[in-house]
Amino acid sequence: MKRLCDALGLARSSFYEWSRRVPSAHALEDALLLKPIRRAFSANRGIYGSPRIKQVLDAMGYPCGRHRIARLMRENGLVARQARRFKPRPGRAAHYQVPNRLLARGPAGRRGEVWVGDYTYIHTQRGWLFLAVVMDQYTRKILGWATSQRRTAALTHAALSNALQHRRPRRGALFHSDQGIEYAANSVKALLARHHLTQSMSRRAYCYDNAHVESFFGTLKASPTSPSAACNNPCPR
Repeated sequence: MKRLCDALGLARSSFYEWSRRVPSAHALEDALLLKPIRRAFSANRGIYGSPRIKQVLDAMGYPCGRHRIARLMRENGLVARQARRFKPRPGRAAHYQVPNRLLARGPAGRRGEVWVGDYTYIHTQRGWLFLAVVMDQYTRKILGWATSQRRTAALTHAALSNALQHRRPRRGALFHSDQGIEYAANSVKALLARHHLTQSMSRRAYCYDNAHVESFFGTLKASPTSPSAACNNPCPR
């Protein structure tokens, strides 16, 4: 202790006097108030500053001035961190905004001009199964299909690949689908580009472009041989 007092230039009697000093009533109140401040700060992920901490303490029954709360937070290292703000990504949004070229062009007039794709759910004895198909809009013939236990871009990519193995679309033909990552994924876009298919997507809440595929799904699920026909619960889609 002597070395510490000598280093600080203090008399040892001053240290002993300070150590025997009784905390003031104000200091005791600060110590009691610090506990709910810490609880409120932790409960709100450390993003509340003194104004909002004061609101929480008032609701908890600990009325206190904001400046006192700010001092106690500062003295105890309770510094509010900034919450991460949402940053719009126009490039990412544009990735999903494929125009509805089918609406401007109109229905197909001959085979191979417009392909439409969609997916649905089918109930089986082992649970739900996802089915994706590709249909020629003019002939209403299913050109390709794929199934999976997961609804991902790999499912729609597999259905489109299956169709391209058996049929060759006309150059510049449309491939129309609903919006969604299952058809907006880079892998699907690249496959369409390699086979010179122009992508088109419906607007949200507008399902009439894919009415032919929806009709096929309805017929499939209503068939007596369909696994979903024996299901008592209706299919989600």
